[in-house]
Order: sequence, then C-alpha cells, then structure tokens
Amino acid sequence: MDTITIILSIISVLSILLNFYLINIYTGKIKDADKDFIADSVEDIATEIKERAKRVAQEIEDVSIAVKEVGNQLGDIPNAVSGKSRVGRKNKK
Repeated sequence: MDTITIILSIISVLSILLNFYLINIYTGKIKDADKDFIADSVEDIATEIKERAKRVAQEIEDVSIAVKEVGNQLGDIPNAVSGKSRVGRKNKK
C-alpha cells in the first residue's frame, strides 16, 4: 500500500473515533460536568494516579532512609566482633 493510503486510513479511523466520543459527550452518555471535553471518569482516574504516585514517592523516600540507617549500623558489626564497646545507642535495660 502507498503511504498516502495508510495515512488517510489512520486519519479516517481517528476521525470516526473522535466523532463517536464527541457525540457521546453531547448526548450525555459520557459525563462531563465542567465542559472541557475530558470525561469526568478520566479526570477522577488521573487524580487518583497522581495521589498514588505521590504516596509511592513518599514510601520510596522512607525506604531509602531506612537503608542508609542499615548501612550506618553495618559498620558497628566488626567492632562488636572484636569486643570493643558499643558505639551506638545504649540498651534500655
């Protein structure tokens, strides 16, 4: 097939899909309260994804802090094996 035929086919399919979407918004089958041509369900999902991404970033930050603390504590193991006194926090006994 010619490239022009392929391009025209793609444009035709996209045009049909866009018309289907706009007709459904106009008839009210797809809810759009703020009239920005973005379905409300898509906006809700987008905000939920943003909130989840922020939460994941917070958890990754917490894990990185915990891993750094483990790395700091690993340095105390050779001293404990050799019998030196404890450098870290004191026991609460």
